[in-house]
Amino acid sequence: MPADKWVRVDTASLSDGNLVTGGVTDPYAAAELLRGARTATYVGRTEVAGEPVRHYRGTADLGLAAKSASGVNRAQLRAAARGFATAAVPFDAYLDDQGRIRKIRHRFSFVNGQRKGTVAVASTTLLYAFGAPVRVRLPEAGDIFAGKIAEG
Repeated sequence: MPADKWVRVDTASLSDGNLVTGGVTDPYAAAELLRGARTATYVGRTEVAGEPVRHYRGTADLGLAAKSASGVNRAQLRAAARGFATAAVPFDAYLDDQGRIRKIRHRFSFVNGQRKGTVAVASTTLLYAFGAPVRVRLPEAGDIFAGKIAEG
């Protein structure tokens, strides 16, 4: 893969739905995992980045999250549900007083072909600056690598 290129990845084609490969780089996918919440317990109030939040701890089911997800994330979460060692994903979610996720931490378990046994991976997403204007410029077509991503 050329070092100076953006990479286009069909996340649904990856065995983990890119939740571990890319570390849940899409905050929307991280939030949509909560659609599969099976259990959630209120832990208490705390702060995240100086903001008061309510902390919840629970377990989400990847299969249920995939069924409930928006179209854009459904295939990605479905791939993860097939590829992980267990569909159960423990999480810690921190919500502000407006109900917005400020921080979410997922703990995934998957079977890695290079190692015998289950591998545990934690992914944390921190969200802030809600409502701030953002300028986005998409890369030119020639700057995008759309080849196959090898899994190993």
